[in-house]
Amino acid sequence: MSGIEMDGEKAKRFEEAVSTILEVIGEDPEGLAKTPRRKSVRAYVRRYRMDPKRCLATLFEGANDEMVLLGYRVLLYVRTPYAPDNAAGRM
Repeated sequence: MSGIEMDGEKAKRFEEAVSTILEVIGEDPEGLAKTPRRKSVRAYVRRYRMDPKRCLATLFEGANDEMVLLGYRVLLYVRTPYAPDNAAGRM
């Protein structure tokens, strides 16, 4: 699935396709309600788990002496940090 953008309509269609596959093989859609979303998210973020050597080992021949810019989408996660109320938990 390399090169597939997983955003907007494609992400929704991918999630629906996984749901359909689960139904066809006889799985309980209620028991696996979040599986299609997990699967689509896994496909979207799979490059974050790739071995960098595999990506960086690719070389291209060319006579270009200008800068080459590559576009890449970065997925940001925002979390609320945990801060305990009691003094024993503080550093």
